[in-house]
Parts: sequence; structure tokens; C-alpha cells
Amino acid sequence: MKRQLHLSLGSLLLVYLLFFIVPITHASDDEERVALESQYLGVWMGDNGKERFEIYKKEDKYFGKIIWTSYDDLNGNGLLDSKNPDPSKRNRSIIGLDILLDFELNKNGTLSGRVYDPGSGNTYKCKIKLEGDRAEVRGYILIPLLGRTEVAYRVKD
Repeated sequence: MKRQLHLSLGSLLLVYLLFFIVPITHASDDEERVALESQYLGVWMGDNGKERFEIYKKEDKYFGKIIWTSYDDLNGNGLLDSKNPDPSKRNRSIIGLDILLDFELNKNGTLSGRVYDPGSGNTYKCKIKLEGDRAEVRGYILIPLLGRTEVAYRVKD
């Protein structure tokens, strides 16, 4: 009789854990993910101070577009995407151009996607890692070891 009561209590404990503790854990994981995602959003400045880009979320992916640059061509005009491999896109301004493409949040808290370099017309794999208001943006070809890291800083309002 005592053994049956013990099994019943064990079953009740299991049901309690499954229905009350596990959903709470998932809810806090979701809240943590949303908080982490929001840390990436906003305006960032390259470490040389000559360009700014905005990271935004569209559906379930992250993108980043150039919103300002101090660079001009020799005539004082804004820069164009003149090295784009698609000739039909070579006359478009780099202002408003998406350079961070299809980024997803990884379990380790970094973002992974692709970065387009309008200076060369090439697209690379990319990882972004946050450290407070500092972002390490690493573009690479095959593996992260074979790449280059740029640093960006969050622009405060």
C-alpha cells in the first residue's frame, strides 16, 4: 500500500514538473532571447567614425544598412555601389544599402549571416559578437580564422 502511494506521489511530482516548471523555463528562455536580440538592434558606428549602419529585424532575420558615411567620390558626390557584380546595381547609392544580410541569432548569443562589402563587390560569411556597446564584426571566406574583424560602437541617442 505504501509503495502505491509513493508511486502516485512520484507521478504527481512528474506531472507538476512537466506542466509547471518546464513551461516557466521556456518562458524565461524566450524572454532572455528577446532581450539579447534587442541588444543588436539600433545604430552603430565603425571604429574609424566614418560610417554608420543600422541593424534591424525583418521577420525572423537581422539586416544592417548603411545610413551615413563621410566618404565621397572625387567630385564630392555620395558613393555608389560601383563594384557590385550585378551591373544593373552599380549606379545605386550605398546610403540605404543593406550590407548585413540574413543574420540569425545563434544559441551562443552571436549573430551569423553574410556581409556585403561595397568597396570590393564581394559578399562574405560573417559573425557578430557583442560586448556591451561594442560589436566585433568578423567577415571571412571559409572559416572565421581566415577573415578580418572590424569593430563598431553603439551610437547613443
